[in-house]
Amino acid sequence: MVLAPEVDETWELLCRLSPKRRAVVVLRYYEDLAVGEIASLLGMREGTVRSLLHRALTSLKEEIDHA
Repeated sequence: MVLAPEVDETWELLCRLSPKRRAVVVLRYYEDLAVGEIASLLGMREGTVRSLLHRALTSLKEEIDHA
């Protein structure tokens, strides 16, 4: 199976994130889970999930802006 170029590029960027940051991004935006669900699933506080999401999205934006 061949993926569209933007899918490959997106996954490449996601792979640069730490495992925790990648997990929360994938669970939030690919699996469409709420912050509370992610927190429960990963055994962390909702504030931690929000922080990880914020930092992950900031990192991804910086990567995209410098590409």
